[in-house]
Amino acid sequence: DGDDDDDGSEYGSEYDASEYSDDGDDDASWKIRRGATRVLRAVSSKAPFVLEAKTTDAATDQPLFVSVVQKLVARGSRERDESCRLEAFAALEAALRAASPSRGASSSLAAALTAAAPDVASAASRWCSDASTTKDKKSGVKSTLKTRAAAFGVLTELALCVPAAFTSNETETETEKKTRRDALGAVAAACAGALVSAGVDERGASGHTAFADGSAAGISELRVAALRFACVAGKGRFFAEKERSSLLTTLAPPLVAATRDAYYKTAAEAFAACEALVPAFALALGSEDFGTGSDPASSMLDALVSTATSLVSAAAEGVGAADRDAEVKAAATRCAGAACSMLAPFVSRDVVVNTVASLVERLGNEATRLGATKALSSVFASERSDTLSFAVAAVSEKAAKALRPFTRQADRALRHVALDALYSLVARPALGHEDKDEDDSSLLSDAIVADVVTDAAGCAVDAEPAAAATALRLASAALRRASTLPSSAEAARVSVLPAAVALVKGASASSLFGAKSRSRARQTSSATGASSAGRIVPGVDEKSVVDTPRSLRDALRFFFGHLVTSGRCDHTQILELLLQEKTETTDANGDTNASLSLSSRDAGAVAIAECAASACASAGGTAVADAAKELVMRLEAEKEKGVRFGYRSRLAMYCLGELARLPPRTSVASSDDANAKHAKAAKTGSKKKQKKAPSSSSEKSSSSSVSAFRDDSVASTFEALVRDTFETRAVDESFLIAAAFALGGACAGVENRARFLPVVIDGASNSSSDQRAAYAFLVSAREAVDGFSFSSDSFFTETETKSLVECLLRNADSAEEEGARAVVAECLGRLAARDENAALVRRLEADANDASASAGRRATAVDAAKHALVHASFTTHEQHYDLLGKLPGFVNDTTLASNTDARTRVAAMRCLSAAAHADADALVSSRFNDWIARVAPCLFAQTPVDTSLVRVVDLGPFKHTVDDGLETRKAAFECLATLLDAFRTSAEGAASRGDCDFLANAPSGFANGVATAAALGSKDHYDVKIVAHGLVCALVKGSSLGTEALRLVLPDLCVAFRGTLLSKLKSDAVKQEMDRADDLARSCLRAVASVHARLHADDRSGFETDPVFRAFLAEAVMTEKHGKMFEHAVVAFAEEEGVARA
Repeated sequence: DGDDDDDGSEYGSEYDASEYSDDGDDDASWKIRRGATRVLRAVSSKAPFVLEAKTTDAATDQPLFVSVVQKLVARGSRERDESCRLEAFAALEAALRAASPSRGASSSLAAALTAAAPDVASAASRWCSDASTTKDKKSGVKSTLKTRAAAFGVLTELALCVPAAFTSNETETETEKKTRRDALGAVAAACAGALVSAGVDERGASGHTAFADGSAAGISELRVAALRFACVAGKGRFFAEKERSSLLTTLAPPLVAATRDAYYKTAAEAFAACEALVPAFALALGSEDFGTGSDPASSMLDALVSTATSLVSAAAEGVGAADRDAEVKAAATRCAGAACSMLAPFVSRDVVVNTVASLVERLGNEATRLGATKALSSVFASERSDTLSFAVAAVSEKAAKALRPFTRQADRALRHVALDALYSLVARPALGHEDKDEDDSSLLSDAIVADVVTDAAGCAVDAEPAAAATALRLASAALRRASTLPSSAEAARVSVLPAAVALVKGASASSLFGAKSRSRARQTSSATGASSAGRIVPGVDEKSVVDTPRSLRDALRFFFGHLVTSGRCDHTQILELLLQEKTETTDANGDTNASLSLSSRDAGAVAIAECAASACASAGGTAVADAAKELVMRLEAEKEKGVRFGYRSRLAMYCLGELARLPPRTSVASSDDANAKHAKAAKTGSKKKQKKAPSSSSEKSSSSSVSAFRDDSVASTFEALVRDTFETRAVDESFLIAAAFALGGACAGVENRARFLPVVIDGASNSSSDQRAAYAFLVSAREAVDGFSFSSDSFFTETETKSLVECLLRNADSAEEEGARAVVAECLGRLAARDENAALVRRLEADANDASASAGRRATAVDAAKHALVHASFTTHEQHYDLLGKLPGFVNDTTLASNTDARTRVAAMRCLSAAAHADADALVSSRFNDWIARVAPCLFAQTPVDTSLVRVVDLGPFKHTVDDGLETRKAAFECLATLLDAFRTSAEGAASRGDCDFLANAPSGFANGVATAAALGSKDHYDVKIVAHGLVCALVKGSSLGTEALRLVLPDLCVAFRGTLLSKLKSDAVKQEMDRADDLARSCLRAVASVHARLHADDRSGFETDPVFRAFLAEAVMTEKHGKMFEHAVVAFAEEEGVARA
């Protein structure tokens, strides 16, 4: 018993047993109480799933967590012994941590934590105070420095786990709201009092005014704990709107004073807390409540301004101090950056100027330059105000000179943040020009900007796409001010242009830009409110795109557009640069890019085409038409000479597609600058009168572009070239892709659609004898449909859409190739997603359920429903649910019937899987529960092997078995696995109602059906076995219903598992076959380990393990070959189960 303290715990070695007695507290000694508390702490830390168990009290029916928290709160309130009280606080922290949703706790624990949070907050607000009630004095409970510090630890954990612990909600009564407000005020007062009573006066001097007998270490520990709580509270929802101002005036002054403390840990935590309070200060000072002019509001505003000013001053003092610890300087730098960015409009100009100047001085110190650069980057990029603009203007040139060398440093983080800071500096207008529409003024001199642009060019490399995008935006900002920064614009042409060309034409361009980012960009332009249907989207903030590949492509487009607008380069020069030859690899047949399929486009070539189109559109006039004519003439000349279409020819086709998409409108540069200003003003809520964008033909870059194919002869030549490409077998696939892309772009263009859309429709309808040509025309149709954002008002007219739909449906009937049917389904799905009247959806639903329709048409209709769900852009939940509500018309007992063709059944199951992936919670909600209940038996019916579909093909020397039903079974098992995952992810709602089994909301018999299917699949083909083993693991993991269902089929599972584990490879098996066999064995053993773990747990609960399973383990699992693998599988499953429950 004497070794109880020597366990390495935080408090174990500090207390001597001789100091305490066992008398006077029932019959429990302090050691027993402390030991019991430590057990609770260990359970919460190492086995948090135990807290989910129900209590033995049937009347309460609450999780064990609630009882544990109640006991710990009571113990913390009445415990006399300091060591036991500290252990109670530590155990309470562990319990809160175990129930935190951010740490993976189940929703049942999270709900219990939310319910218990008010009681914990109320109790902790008393614990952290130095005041003692009469009851505490009578019972001998007293607050010490250590207990108060531990109480702040509880409050910190509570604020992390339940950010709204002190925030009232609508369901609370007035009494509950008053209790929360009282607890909130008590906590704020206790936090401030802890700092003051521990020795912080308004000057920041140390003194022992309240706890003179406390040690220096204890005082510092209390202050650090209080500061950490203030930091966490400031970042969360601790400050409710109504109490924000009063709380700030109570809490902020002692925090500011603590930043001057001599102990580095206290000062660093104080600066972190002040940084966390900055957003709350900005919200409070910007509130309209202070506009009433009343005396209380005015005095509160003065107090807030005074406190905010002292905060900024303290941050400046911490940044400029030469004798402070490195940790303190780093925290002060972060605080100064946040404070200047958000509080500059409300505090004194001199204070902001001094703070920003101190940050610039820190750039010269190697230890502080990264933090200072980050802080300055946020300051330079913040909203423009008179005070901050003056401060930035005062240090702009000095900061730019100091930041320039950082762009050449090996430190990647420093290089990136320096580029961001320099971009913000270059983009800011001169002092006094912030509110003007004409943004040609510059904060920096021409020579400095030219040097910055030259240095930034070295960062425009494909190895760092984010830095490259920033460098290109920086160069574009200089080009926009070419009239006032001529040397900078020339530096952009000389230094950045070669880097941009190398970037867009590099060997890794295709993988860098990514083929899928194209559609996302259109949806991004839709979200930002851009009204253009062309590839150059005006009005999009160049830094607003988060997707890095898309951001880089946008930066390249803007750079080439501004390069032409500035007059530094002609669009024909840029076109030639972009079309230059590059070294390519060829396959054995001499074809380039042989790995590309006809259904995919070269993302690198598309990026080049976007840049070329941007340059031509920015040139205005007839530049677009002239460029299109030149490219068409080149291609025609190559065709007449019989020259093989190469790299330049493919790029020319991609460029024609992008040029054809452009509508006649103003250039990218002027539209971008004007619309970005209006968008920013609308976003910030500015009420200033906005000037109209330049519209006169005499104004810069306002001439309209002309349609690419306005010349009929050029359009005819282009059409002939495309047709010849589609019909000529000698043309390689890469050029065929480019031609399909170009024709699709021509159909997407408003001015060219009337001519080229009938060409696509006619070609797709009348090329049945040439499957290759028909497929190419279908790909062109997909490119045309994919060429619009969802908000575009220039989409196909009703007549055009109807003609295209009829063409696609005819192809659905006649298409023989799987790829062609996939393209048709995608086009129909995209069109259906745009159909506001849902007429196309109803027609597709009728086709899917029409038994007399062809198999291809039915399968294509169901596939189209899947694509409609995947590619739709929803603005409201109602639209999303409306489209999900139409899925039962495509996935039902008709499309999944046994007499329905296999392609339609596979399409229906994949459609259901896609819906589960898109929105699992909605699909398994009560709204669709009846649908899942009707569909589930049809899914289970697809899982057995249909022997009538198995045939043996005689290949002479050997025979080959072909299973025509394999794809159907694979789709069925994958759909079941997806539905299980959907039920698991939606288990939060069930758990909040007290139901922890994720299959509780599944249709009746669903678990039994899945278990039976898993038993069948475990004896099937390799691909099916892998999925079936996963179903077994998913059923037993956290579901008693799933475990009971598996018990019913356990004998069949054992037979299947035995066959898998005891099967032998042929003597001449190759390495690939051996690897597949090993993978299958590991998959099977994982399933066996999951079943074994669940049955073993039931053994401890009084159930007897199945004797068949025990015999199977002894015979097939615990062998020399599989024993070690099984042990690893058991350990892995235990770890996964622990994480899932935690």
